[in-house]
Amino acid sequence: MSNQNLNLARKWRPATFDLVVGQDLSVRILKNALYLNSFFPVYLFAGQRGCGKTSTARIFAAAANCHKLFEFQNNPKSVSVPCIECVSCVAMQNGKHPDFVEIDAASYTGVDNVRQIIEASTFLPLMGNKKIYLIDEAHMLSKAAFNAFLKIMEEPPINTIFILATTDIHKIIDTVRSRCFQVFFTNINQDTLVEHLKDICVKESVNFDDEGLKIIARESKGSARDAINLLEQVRFSAPIVSYKTVLNALGYLSDESILNIFNILIKKSSIKELLQFLDEIDFNNFSAQHTWEILIECFRASIRIKQGIDPTFLRHLKIEDIIKPYSLNDILFVMEEISLIEPVFLKTINKHSFLEMLFLRILKREANSFKDIKYTEVDEKNEIVRVQDIDWSNFIQKMNQINEPMISSIFSQAIYIGYDSATNEVKISFDKKSQFFQEMLNDSSRLWVPILNQVFNDGAKLNINFQEQKVEEKTLIAKKEPNKLNKESSIDVSDTNKWQIANMLLKNFSGVIKEVKTDE
Repeated sequence: MSNQNLNLARKWRPATFDLVVGQDLSVRILKNALYLNSFFPVYLFAGQRGCGKTSTARIFAAAANCHKLFEFQNNPKSVSVPCIECVSCVAMQNGKHPDFVEIDAASYTGVDNVRQIIEASTFLPLMGNKKIYLIDEAHMLSKAAFNAFLKIMEEPPINTIFILATTDIHKIIDTVRSRCFQVFFTNINQDTLVEHLKDICVKESVNFDDEGLKIIARESKGSARDAINLLEQVRFSAPIVSYKTVLNALGYLSDESILNIFNILIKKSSIKELLQFLDEIDFNNFSAQHTWEILIECFRASIRIKQGIDPTFLRHLKIEDIIKPYSLNDILFVMEEISLIEPVFLKTINKHSFLEMLFLRILKREANSFKDIKYTEVDEKNEIVRVQDIDWSNFIQKMNQINEPMISSIFSQAIYIGYDSATNEVKISFDKKSQFFQEMLNDSSRLWVPILNQVFNDGAKLNINFQEQKVEEKTLIAKKEPNKLNKESSIDVSDTNKWQIANMLLKNFSGVIKEVKTDE
């Protein structure tokens, strides 16, 4: 097949070490092994998809059998391997080398397939110095297949090399991994990837601008193959690879549109303003999933900026000016609203409508009125309905996680009044008879103050009020048979040995202990 008929990713697959992009350390390790004529029986190449593992393995195999390898070992500056010219290298280029076998482990996962490889590996090479087996996606092999490999790894044929390539090194069992020479392939740096794409565009006569290539490099997340495939997709859909054409090919909103939505959500915008903007940009024609993900990243970056930390992601988005007028609580509120319904968002079919409704919900609740946002919680045990502030609920939840049951219990009994942003005070109330709680909370302040500051605001203080509280009486109705009322009767708990817990409760809390019975 003519090289001209290949897609760009295959056409620009590196054939020599010098053409491998962004893997300088891995290339240096392998070239030194060739120079020293020191080969390991089993290599493990690990890294993300499209970063050059398989291509480098083929280059290494070609170099190991190159007829100019001896000259390279004598004078590495005068000769490069693979030379691409000798009979062995030409056979490798044409995919017809008798001593190189490439296997897709996803298709040959069983132990019988591995046994066939082991048996064939005992034969001497026909054309080159080494018989080389490349097992791609090696993590797909079964455990039995891996165990079958152990024997030949312990006593490998002297002229055989195994190369395992994987995108998930943790699925390679430890007994196999410990017997391999591990070579790690990193994500390709964005600047390096952009330069590589520029070189391809120039040689392929593709019109481009720098911003378009930067977006391609960013979206490929360090994968050269993904970047080249996306470049080709844009090349066939538009006369120039530009910022706009790349976004259109991806189905992504522009950075300006994302920032506009972010700004509308973080400030007190009207619902009308949101809907007009979504109609203006034709929101339904863009990826809802990507919009969701990039908005989450915007809020993550905002939190770091508010804490004086320079975020290492989304530096291309200018969000510092947008968030200046708003508090950390405003940012956390919107981020929490978006994050909490993620499981539902991922399962819904009509993601655009769902996302639009979420935006409307956030605006209706007004992010700047953070203290007014409440939710209803139903206690399934006794059917009592409580209305709590979402901040206070988060505080109680975090207190329950520190493994201090007494302090957590005290806070759970408090009545939450509200958060005063002017004085930075969290106001709660207890019954007047529970004033001994004050001393216990003071003594344990080192436990709850950091959590209070984390949930509400830095430097937040607790304002505790002790007063007489009215107890609301509720009639409890049986769930399954609503026509049958519960009957209550007092219990004699004077026997302290029999009713130890009941007496402890009465000692610390006012009230009467009653037995509740349901008519049968």
